[in-house]
Amino acid sequence: MEVLDAGRAPRRWPWVAVLVLVILAASVGWADGRARSDQTAAVAAAASKAELDIRTADAKVASIRVYASPGLFAPGDVRDGLMLLVRQTAAEQADVLVETRATVAEIGVWPWHENQRLARDAVVAYVDQWAEFLRQVALDDEALTMSRTPLTRAGESARQALGAAGDDAGAAR
Repeated sequence: MEVLDAGRAPRRWPWVAVLVLVILAASVGWADGRARSDQTAAVAAAASKAELDIRTADAKVASIRVYASPGLFAPGDVRDGLMLLVRQTAAEQADVLVETRATVAEIGVWPWHENQRLARDAVVAYVDQWAEFLRQVALDDEALTMSRTPLTRAGESARQALGAAGDDAGAAR
């Protein structure tokens, strides 16, 4: 054995290099999982806020509509004034949802975090549909009688996408 080692230091650097690469890969994996989890939490928090804004907008328009409903049988000017109040409220709430949408859309998601991106985009689409619905009400208060099935489906899609993003973030840990 001494004959083989005569004058040469043992080669340890390949093992050190491998160890450094393993530590580096583990660190990158941990950082990616952490970012995925943080992005999922940001999208989920924005989705909760968006849902609250949607429910608030819907409740405000509905309450003004209930307030105005006895006036539907009033003379033309009174009825028209009350319906204008409903339409104005719907327009104001649509503007609130446009701001909410911008907040959700601004959430940064890394390109390879597909489930987080899909969740963010599904929440944006859900808010967009509600804002469009309220814009229609702002133009014609009879839009309140339209089917809300597309709104419900968009909400379900957003919740499913958030669930997938949460599962993905949990698996990445």
